[in-house]
Amino acid sequence: MSEPQPTHDFLGRKIVNSKTEAFKHDLPWIIALIGVTIFTIMALAGYFRL
Repeated sequence: MSEPQPTHDFLGRKIVNSKTEAFKHDLPWIIALIGVTIFTIMALAGYFRL
């Protein structure tokens, strides 16, 4: 008897079949990381008066 294929990864996210689905799934995190990166760069630029 074979083991059933897992439907979720170790973080509890649904396993997707394609890179497009994975990108759509992770899009909010990608946007958030870009926003935090831009905010950090702007804050450092203001602090150092660049």
